[in-house]
Amino acid sequence: MLPQQELISRLRDLCQQDTRIVAATLYGSFAMGEADKNSDIECVLFIDSSALPSFDKRGWIDQIAPTLAFFKDDFGHYTAIFDSLIRGEFHFDPAESIPNAATWQGNAWFPSAEHAIVIDRTGALHTAMQPLFGPPPERDNAETVERFMYNFANIVLFGLNTLERGELARTFELLGGLHRLLLWMARLVEGSIAHWPTPSRKIEAEISGQAYKRLAECTARLDRGDLARAYRATWTWGSEMIRTLAARHQIAVPETLFARITQTHFPDGDSAH
Repeated sequence: MLPQQELISRLRDLCQQDTRIVAATLYGSFAMGEADKNSDIECVLFIDSSALPSFDKRGWIDQIAPTLAFFKDDFGHYTAIFDSLIRGEFHFDPAESIPNAATWQGNAWFPSAEHAIVIDRTGALHTAMQPLFGPPPERDNAETVERFMYNFANIVLFGLNTLERGELARTFELLGGLHRLLLWMARLVEGSIAHWPTPSRKIEAEISGQAYKRLAECTARLDRGDLARAYRATWTWGSEMIRTLAARHQIAVPETLFARITQTHFPDGDSAH
């Protein structure tokens, strides 16, 4: 048994014992049945609203295992670092918000209720999450491709402008956002969409060696020349994938925009056609 599973077992016991916990569900690796020794524990706790204002969040989590740190992070949840250095992410939501779990559709899915739900005293959580159980939702559609197409061109242009200004760190940061788009597009092209919300997850095993090599060519050091090279590689590969996906869904590529970016910023060498 993984040490995280021991903590989850303790979490389940606490939820059963504490009647203030109306419902709770795991999400992430353990809910997906994909966890390993490096995985985090991730859980949404739905708490009786009358008890929530006085609910001792850290005190409750410390009953799972002693924590070295417990804090509200930048993503809207609380992070615990247990004394074993296992990370935990916890949401403490009012029980009235249980129906909002239905809005996770598109961003979350689970193989089964048994993998995810820790406790559900009223049955409301099963009802709300029912659309999330089963195979991953369809991602390969015209709306998604069109959104990627315009966002890709916009961020490339943004990054090239900051590069010209000499803001290398900002250009580097924007390149990371482009990598995320490249990963999503590569997954669509190759039909590998299981880990869609975090497109880099298990990417080494889920796209072809050729696509992975193209991704590597789009990375850079914090250096003007290397960033320029990476943006060229990014524009070339991304444009190729956009054309493949646009043809698949019979949507129009904004040719004038793409040609103008190519002619202005990449006039010599690889074109995006």
